Amino acid sequence: MIHIRSLTKTFVLGSEIIYALDKVDAIIPEGSFVVITGPSGSGKSTFLHLIGGIDVPDEGEIIVDGMALQTLSEAQRTIYRRRYVGFIFQAFHLIPYLTVYNNIALPAFLDGREEAQIKRRINELMEWLGLDDVERRLPYQLSGGQQQRVAIARALVNDPQLILADEPTGNLDSETGEQVMALLRDINEKGKTVLLATHNPDNVHLGNMHIRLKDGKVQEGERTK
Repeated sequence: MIHIRSLTKTFVLGSEIIYALDKVDAIIPEGSFVVITGPSGSGKSTFLHLIGGIDVPDEGEIIVDGMALQTLSEAQRTIYRRRYVGFIFQAFHLIPYLTVYNNIALPAFLDGREEAQIKRRINELMEWLGLDDVERRLPYQLSGGQQQRVAIARALVNDPQLILADEPTGNLDSETGEQVMALLRDINEKGKTVLLATHNPDNVHLGNMHIRLKDGKVQEGERTK
């Protein structure tokens, strides 16, 4: 599903060029659960942002389901992000003045989907994620775990094939974090390709593929199951 060749991304810090990613190669089969580990600053978030079309590489190729992301215009990348990718972040990034229902619905409304179709999809997701009784609440009225489940529902509302989770348990206690990880496993078992960036090496066992980054380079990439 994902072919990455010589992926390079740099940033300028004063007079110094920092390599966030340095000629990274990877092949990620469809339906994989990929755990990406490495210390802070190793390039994990940059890796996800490039695959998700949030940013563009300086060099190299990213081919996702036949689409060469580095050749897409900004408008095309916007459509790609909305239809093909679901993002889950450490900071939940919920819109504070929108209800749970409307936070989940937003990507579908932006994609021009019919309201009846959106409602059916949201009802399915809220029932699965245990959010039925909070659909009219605002984000500040929710616990951290509830907010992350809303973010997961929002990531899934357009039924994307690719889920990118960047430190999704970083703001949660350990028990709630384990629940979120269980949800990611369930999402993968439903046929989605999941990429999880985590600083915690204990999470490697969750996936069937492991990519370890250090200083923007791949240190390890192998099937784990």
